[in-house]
Amino acid sequence: MNVTTLIQQQCIKDFLRENTKFPRPAFPTLQAPSRSQNYRQVGQAFDYLLRFQLERTYGDRVRNGGPENWIASRGIAMLEPEEIPLHAAFEQAKNAYYRYIASGQVSDEIIHACLDLALLDKIVREGQAWPGMGIFTR
Repeated sequence: MNVTTLIQQQCIKDFLRENTKFPRPAFPTLQAPSRSQNYRQVGQAFDYLLRFQLERTYGDRVRNGGPENWIASRGIAMLEPEEIPLHAAFEQAKNAYYRYIASGQVSDEIIHACLDLALLDKIVREGQAWPGMGIFTR
């Protein structure tokens, strides 16, 4: 399930309406330059982190949560067994997810896991892994 589908659930919509205000944005000057040119991957990583926060907060009401429903799970299923670094990154991401759900602490580990999951999403979009594809460099 993608983040758009997740936030369309009524309990999530209600929470966002009650707890967020959307004033007209005043676009400030950039305080720090981007450290990445992979804007799509960073955006998808943020989507994963947002999903994890919503699952942690509303776990009893979120449908289709958990690793088995991540798009990255489909990417892993498309890989060959010899692509072990990507399988290992996925297992580490699952472990980081479970620790985050238990603690609620945003750590470097969960951020790196989200970046790795976003990279695995790319396999689904492109239909294959490519030579030299690696995981997020820590």
